[in-house]
Amino acid sequence: DWSSDVCSSDLEQAAVYCGTFITSYGCPTLTITASYLHAGLGNTFVATAGLLAVTTGSAVVTAELTDDRERMIATASVVVQLIQDLSQYV
Repeated sequence: DWSSDVCSSDLEQAAVYCGTFITSYGCPTLTITASYLHAGLGNTFVATAGLLAVTTGSAVVTAELTDDRERMIATASVVVQLIQDLSQYV
């Protein structure tokens, strides 16, 4: 059963991994806004993400979730914090 919680989690993870990969910084989520378009069908779901904007302390990342028919079922806009010095958190 595909729930909105699982959907949000997948979108957030795609966005955070994208932000970390592109910026080389840790990227914890500050805010997430998800839009659910319709129920997904099938057994395979793919989350993709892309970077929209970067400032010195944060980034805005978009994420999309598609089903195995390649229909978009949800989107998200995620604001992540760019952690440049991990030593302050250890």
